[in-house]
Amino acid sequence: MIKLTNEVIEIASSLVGVREKGQNRGGMIDIIQRKMGYIGLPYCVIFVLYCYTKACELLDLEYLFPATASTQTLYGWAKKQKITYTDPAEIKPGDIVIWRKFKLWKGHAALITSSLLSPFKDKMFSTIEGNTSNSTYGSQRDGDGIYKRLRSAKKLNFEIDNFYIRGFIDVEKLYDNTVFADNMMNTSFLPTLE
Repeated sequence: MIKLTNEVIEIASSLVGVREKGQNRGGMIDIIQRKMGYIGLPYCVIFVLYCYTKACELLDLEYLFPATASTQTLYGWAKKQKITYTDPAEIKPGDIVIWRKFKLWKGHAALITSSLLSPFKDKMFSTIEGNTSNSTYGSQRDGDGIYKRLRSAKKLNFEIDNFYIRGFIDVEKLYDNTVFADNMMNTSFLPTLE
C-alpha cells in the first residue's frame, strides 16, 4: 500500500500547476478527463481517480474505484464498502477527502498528501486538488486548475461557499480488504482513446 500511496502522490504532484484553457477543458485536463471517460465536466473527483488509475497501471494493481465524476456518488460507494471515516485524527496520505454543500449534490474532492499537521488547534492537512483555485479566494470547487492546498479539518471548511467536510475515504482499507486475483488490473470500464 505504501508503494501505491507514494505513486499516487507523485503522479498528482507532477500535475500541480496544470491550468484550464476554457471551462473544465484544456490540454492535460482533457487527457485526464478522457482517460476516465468524461470531457468538460467539473473534474475534482476525476483528477483523484485518474491519479489512482495511473498508479495502478504502473504498479500492475487492480483499479478498485467505480467510474464516476460525482463526489457524492464516490462517497456513497465508499460508505457501502465500509471504508469511510469522519475523525480527522485518522487522516493519512493517500486518502480522499469529500466536501458537500448543504444537503445538495454539489461537492468537492481532494487527494490528501499529509497526516494531520496541527492536531490541536487548527487541524490542518495538505492536499492536491483538481478544479480548484490556487488561493482561498475564488471558487474552491470550480477553479481553474490543479493545485496544492492547505485545508482545515474543521467540519465547516469552505465557509464562504457553505461547504462542509462530509468525510474521508480510507484507500488503504479498500486495498487491504481486497484479494487480488493473480494481481491482474481491472481497467475494463475505461474507454479506449482513438
